[in-house]
Amino acid sequence: MGVFVDRGYRTLLGLPFYDRVRELEFLSELLGAARTVVVYGPRNVGKSELARYYAQRRSPGSPFLLVDARRRSAEGLGLARPGVLRELLGLADKLLSGALRVPSLVGLAEGVSRVYRSLGPGPIIVVVDEFHLLYTSRREALLELERVAGYLAKRGEPGARLVVTSSEGFVTLGSARRRLLGYSAGYLPVEGLDKGHMEALYSDYRARYSCGLGFKVYWGVFGGSPGYLVEACSLGEERLFRDYLPGVLRDVVDEAIASISAELSEPPSKVLEQASKILGEPGKGCKGLGDPRLGRIAEKLVEYNVLYPCRKAGEETYLPQLPIYAPAIRLAAEKK
Repeated sequence: MGVFVDRGYRTLLGLPFYDRVRELEFLSELLGAARTVVVYGPRNVGKSELARYYAQRRSPGSPFLLVDARRRSAEGLGLARPGVLRELLGLADKLLSGALRVPSLVGLAEGVSRVYRSLGPGPIIVVVDEFHLLYTSRREALLELERVAGYLAKRGEPGARLVVTSSEGFVTLGSARRRLLGYSAGYLPVEGLDKGHMEALYSDYRARYSCGLGFKVYWGVFGGSPGYLVEACSLGEERLFRDYLPGVLRDVVDEAIASISAELSEPPSKVLEQASKILGEPGKGCKGLGDPRLGRIAEKLVEYNVLYPCRKAGEETYLPQLPIYAPAIRLAAEKK
């Protein structure tokens, strides 16, 4: 299969859009059937770009509101009627300022349903990117996700859709799925780009902006996650290994191991030993856990965005969200 690239489109990296044909088709199917769609995956794999591209290329002309919870901003995409755009942006402003009680996505959903009724037949889609960042705790975010999905399923207009993007750890442990059961919810997992697409995207970026890292180094550390390009390329190889990676591994892996150790009353050495087993052998890819007792450690490592479940059907195993996490965990386990 060749490399898919839309050179007539510009992502937030200033590059054309690469890959994601399968995910775009699946998202279209989900939006045709479900009222609430959860797009999830490791950090910086392109969940936001996927939603933005879908709005502009796969659903042109449909009212589409993109709310960026991280930046506290909102924009209208594909909106032909200025009045609709103003009303949707006003609703988003209230949401982002906290005026909708908590803030409450239900308030936004009610407003979207009202706008939908004024438009007549046709879809209206709201995307809340990194929606959990609107809340002070995971528990609050899950409760609100349940409330808004319930509203859209039971009382919302049939053409109103909500898409939320979130990290792997927020969604995959089952709590979100249990809460949304029966509320017309669909799920779209997004993984890193395959090597061919990532190398093409990297080459494009390097030609436009330059990069202090070779592709082999980038792929070995960050895999198919294009969201690290700007930061990593500006560092260069020496600073990457001397300053950046030790800090990332300390802040992510070490902190996760320490927190899991405290939560499960297991010594850090035991957690590291089990984490190393969960990853399996280098280069073997997806592999069953074998020991069911490893499951609770695996779930916690997913929650802390260190691992993510293998997507192959019937496989109960986990892969590192960044390739560099695997040798870091194994090395730490050997030292303990």
